[in-house]
Amino acid sequence: MRVMATFDAHRKLTGALGDEGAEAVARYTEESTSGLATRADLAALRADFSELRGDVYRALWIQAGAIIMINGTVVASAIALAAALD
Repeated sequence: MRVMATFDAHRKLTGALGDEGAEAVARYTEESTSGLATRADLAALRADFSELRGDVYRALWIQAGAIIMINGTVVASAIALAAALD
């Protein structure tokens, strides 16, 4: 259906502006939209974000492990210090 709409729009432009005008509008439209992201660009971006998400989760787990280890060391040190003071 989209292709038919494109042909219909081209036919109407050709009727209103002539062949040269319709071609000028088509060139302008193509030049204006050539820098927009394509589906392939978006798929690559999604893949990059998926990889980044995995890296972030991995880093968060490492940080969580380090925090737990430090807390355990502080608690063990406090217990040892309290036992030594008794």
